Amino acid sequence: MKKIGFFILVLIIASCQKDDLPSGNIGTPVFVSDVIFNDTDYRLTAGENGLVLNPTVALTDSSVKFVSELSNPSCTDCGPALKMTIESPPSSDPNNTQNWLGELTGWDYALEIEPGTSTQALQVLASNGNDVSTGHWFLDGEQLSNEETSSIELSIEAPGSYELSYSDNTCIDGEPITIDYESGEIPCYGSISQSATDPNLFIAEPGPAYGTSAAFIWIIDGSITGTGDNTIVADISTTNQVSVIMVGATGCIDTVTYIPQSPLLPCANNLRIENSEVVTIPPEPVDEALVTIEFTDAEGTMFSSSGPQGTSTFQLVSIDPYEEPNRPNESFANAVFNVSCILYSDGGQGFPFSGQINLALDLPN
Repeated sequence: MKKIGFFILVLIIASCQKDDLPSGNIGTPVFVSDVIFNDTDYRLTAGENGLVLNPTVALTDSSVKFVSELSNPSCTDCGPALKMTIESPPSSDPNNTQNWLGELTGWDYALEIEPGTSTQALQVLASNGNDVSTGHWFLDGEQLSNEETSSIELSIEAPGSYELSYSDNTCIDGEPITIDYESGEIPCYGSISQSATDPNLFIAEPGPAYGTSAAFIWIIDGSITGTGDNTIVADISTTNQVSVIMVGATGCIDTVTYIPQSPLLPCANNLRIENSEVVTIPPEPVDEALVTIEFTDAEGTMFSSSGPQGTSTFQLVSIDPYEEPNRPNESFANAVFNVSCILYSDGGQGFPFSGQINLALDLPN
């Protein structure tokens, strides 16, 4: 009789030990989030009151998106419930999976990404006019490239006056180009070309800022020779320099100088702007991870952090790896965040939300 009683006691003890440590939860931390929403305290604990924690991750060639949701799967409109989404910053390499915990601790997190301001820039394509690539380009006296090229592309963002020049040891140096750039406007410039069929014929070519009409004053070797027409004839065997003053109806005025190309002379650098346009430069992406918090209150109403945040904060406090026995082929992290922000209803009304969020993150493999 005593042996039977002892055997029953052993079974009872063994049964109690099994209940204290269920096999399905070995190694899994207890996730508890303590938050305050609209002056009401909430404690959300995974495994209690029907709350189930479900972390997922989506990986693309350019981003990683973590989603961790603590909710009651059998009641979609019940609360409280909590969902957090983290989208990686632009600088993060999704293919670098060697140390995701290290990646996450290095991120800056934001509840609202402030859009940057677009800027405008003048893009210019200039050439030396003879296609001989034996020299270097200079902008305000500073060499633009170590490469010897006959043309150059440059982008100018700050308004101002710039001098573009070209120099080599083979061809005669021409006059520098002065680029007067006002933000958002193509500057006044023009060029002179020499006819390929009649080398004594010179053609004035106003830039796009001159509009559809312009007046021309021709100067040959320092003397005014003709007005009105956009062409002039000069004997290249005796002419050293051809200049033209272009006056546009739009208010543009520019003086262009040209050294005639002649078989009797070495090549000359007649700098010219081949093309220019004002382009809009989009802002650089803000290098922060974007966080979205969704909270469902006790009445089952969902609120989201999508909206103006002002001085709201989101801080990663700790992150540690752990194993989930029910998902053995995945890697997980136990993450704790401090948060203070505004959550908005569907109607746009904002309410304060703060506290500590403790959720799981599914890490890419």
